[in-house]
Amino acid sequence: SPAGSPTGVQITRQATISPGSTRVTLDLTFHNISQRKIRWSIWDVVQLAAERPTADRKLAPQTECVVSAPLNPNSKFDKGYYVMFGDPQNPQWTSDQAQGLFIGNYQWEIGKVGLDSRAGWAAFADKATQHAFVARYTAEPGQEYPDDGAGVEFWTVGSGKVANLDYEQSQIYLMEVEILSPYRHIEPGKTTTFQIEWGACRCTGPILDVTEGGCTGKKFLAKRDGKTVHVSGGFGVFDEGMLRLEWVDQAGQAVDSLNLGAVSPR
Repeated sequence: SPAGSPTGVQITRQATISPGSTRVTLDLTFHNISQRKIRWSIWDVVQLAAERPTADRKLAPQTECVVSAPLNPNSKFDKGYYVMFGDPQNPQWTSDQAQGLFIGNYQWEIGKVGLDSRAGWAAFADKATQHAFVARYTAEPGQEYPDDGAGVEFWTVGSGKVANLDYEQSQIYLMEVEILSPYRHIEPGKTTTFQIEWGACRCTGPILDVTEGGCTGKKFLAKRDGKTVHVSGGFGVFDEGMLRLEWVDQAGQAVDSLNLGAVSPR
């Protein structure tokens, strides 16, 4: 970014793309080019299309799109989140306490929510096409976050008005996944970096869990039928590789495995 900003911050965004993978690692760096100590949160915003074509070749909201993130079990907010902008009773926003998840189902309502989530991931999925996007980051519990403690925020373009924003006739249909770092105190001439990893894949939605290898859209289930065990689930991976089913004993030691074939993010 330009060096003349009155904020005193010069921003560098380095993107690293991995071969055979949909991973993109973002290193977001704030350089204090002023002569004073400054305090900033590094805040990354991703806009995701939540649209579908109509028969007359126009666009309409894709109401099968959904965002999700883990709730903080010790959240300061009654529902694990708070409405920052828009209707406080916006029907898009729900919390599934049984699964410990925030779920935002797109209904083309304008609004924004903040979560004091500290689990390290937030996700988007289009259930109609089974495409998923995930942002992973390292949470820092105990640190001061902006926006009343929000480490994850979701924004939706839709009907209704917030301040001077009115998208009623815009033909814009999108959801935002936003990741925020804690406040960083930066001395003159010093830098601070916040790393985020993106991953994309085919997966059912909403996304229920995320690991280093991929994401879960339908939880793993094993059912015994006599001497046979039937297993099922819905998963997406961020890298090309081989899928292996592994049996472990009560101590967690592998006792047998079965290769199920090649997998890819596609």
